[in-house]
Amino acid sequence: PGVWKLSRSAFIKATFKAQTSHDQKDLAHFVPVLQATEQVKEQTLRANVMSIGVQLFLFLHTPISAKAFQYFDCHQLGSLTLKLRADYQLNCDGQAWLEYLPVALMLLFGFAFALPMALGYIVFVHRKSFHAPSTLAKIGWLYDKFNDGSEYWEVHEIVRKTALTGVLLFIPEDVRGTTALIVCIIACCELNYYRPQRNLSVFWIAQGAFMITALKYLVTVVGMSELNPLE
Repeated sequence: PGVWKLSRSAFIKATFKAQTSHDQKDLAHFVPVLQATEQVKEQTLRANVMSIGVQLFLFLHTPISAKAFQYFDCHQLGSLTLKLRADYQLNCDGQAWLEYLPVALMLLFGFAFALPMALGYIVFVHRKSFHAPSTLAKIGWLYDKFNDGSEYWEVHEIVRKTALTGVLLFIPEDVRGTTALIVCIIACCELNYYRPQRNLSVFWIAQGAFMITALKYLVTVVGMSELNPLE
């Protein structure tokens, strides 16, 4: 139910029927209009709900992922004390830290890593049919605002933000700023090479945001060069 199949020849005849033929059947004969309309409405509603849900996840992904990564960012004080940088009241090897460890792992692997992998998988599976009506109806909201060839840009952005707000914490401190600057420079090059946004204004806003982020880490690298390791 809800599925109608036509052979190629029947579809062509129904679409380009001769005006003089009285027994030629048009598409309405094969596809009930009322049922088809209801199906389209249902499909549109499903796509809208999924779009809103994913956009909400994308909005929350960076702050939640950052918190999950911070739970594993510990500071060695002396030879016996290991404190959590985000909250020095917690010992990274203490009972309280271990009690919340399953929650942090769930957020890290079940959300921070799972969301970009899931979106990347969805786009990869449909890579050969981006412009097919059925694909556009299902996941078109994921890439319709990007130019052809940039359908993966939403995934690219999640990975970039995760690298700068989470993965960066596990980079040695003496090269952390330099690593972040390299990530920003690569991102700026990719943005200008692919120019993914269809809207020119959105592209220039993204350009400014990328440049400001790179400038921030550049200032950090230059400033750190004037500090001794203790500072």
